[in-house]
Amino acid sequence: MSNDYPRQQAEDAQRRRAADAERRSDQRIRQQRAELIAWRTAQERRQSADAARRQQQDQERRRPAS
Repeated sequence: MSNDYPRQQAEDAQRRRAADAERRSDQRIRQQRAELIAWRTAQERRQSADAARRQQQDQERRRPAS
């Protein structure tokens, strides 16, 4: 009977390392996606605020001076 225990331990360790690396990669991707969504949301808010400010300025310019 051959002793496969060291080989099995090595294979288990390799599987754990691969699973850990995959989890870290998935976590990094989720973090990057969250950062991108936050940036995009903030960018859309800035653009909306800029548009509202321009519209307000246009309306103020159009009002007749009394």
